[in-house]
Amino acid sequence: MIKQNICQLNNRSLIKVSGTDSKSFLQGLISNDISLVNSNNMIFSGMFNPQGKFFCDFFIFQPYNSDDQIFYIDSNLTQTQDIISKFNTYKLRAKIKIEDISNDYSFYSIIDGNQIISLFENEKNNLFTNCFIHQDPRFNELGKKIYVPINLNEKFLDYFSNYLCKDLYEMTRVQLGIPEGVNDIIPNKDFPLDFGYDQLNAISFSKGCYIGQEITARTHNRGKLKRKIFLVRANKNLPDINAKIYYKYSKVGKMLSKFDSFGMALLDKNLTDECINNNGFLESNETKIIPSTPSWYK
Repeated sequence: MIKQNICQLNNRSLIKVSGTDSKSFLQGLISNDISLVNSNNMIFSGMFNPQGKFFCDFFIFQPYNSDDQIFYIDSNLTQTQDIISKFNTYKLRAKIKIEDISNDYSFYSIIDGNQIISLFENEKNNLFTNCFIHQDPRFNELGKKIYVPINLNEKFLDYFSNYLCKDLYEMTRVQLGIPEGVNDIIPNKDFPLDFGYDQLNAISFSKGCYIGQEITARTHNRGKLKRKIFLVRANKNLPDINAKIYYKYSKVGKMLSKFDSFGMALLDKNLTDECINNNGFLESNETKIIPSTPSWYK
């Protein structure tokens, strides 16, 4: 039986940063450590504002068999130009080149894809060698990310047509309770630690300075977050994103992404933990909601 576990991602973009100063330039802006990136290892990272609030997030990797001065940045399509503009603001005299190469690639996700990887490796036309494949660095159960050169996209779709599943990635992400950038987080308003970005491997607390580092580190070291991500489910349709959620008539937070009867929410940590410990329920628009803690959240 063929397992349909490839999903095309239509909301992604790719920015290329190259030049002799590319590594030091990115290191001073991003929340993760750029030295961890190479052709075999992708990182997840954020970029914050000076107040430590979320601005954007992205994945960073290097093309195979290239020098260490080229970095590819996979970001949400809606933020591509904002990120490029931000890079240009901080570029000053740095010897770097910033390019939007989104139209050169198609984006895919493979969930539980060992069989697919095997097919890649055995494919006679060496499709595998022309694509970039990386484990999603946030959580293993999110599978692998594949970047297919646009001139090979038709061949890719034809070869793997029986394995495609339109909503698999979004369903998996929501059921795991993993927030995704501007889909769930409001730029320049929300704090990334409230969304578990330290536990999703987006933040290095040893790399040194970057924009927003001081507040992010201080919040982490104090360990007193008031809000956190919870999984939520209901016996009927969950409320829409941003709908208010209550516990014993007190507002505890709001809905984030949802898929069918599963979703995630940003909720008051103490009150929601109390609800879980008492086998209680939350409410929103007369819908009873059962919260739980995602498996990745410790």
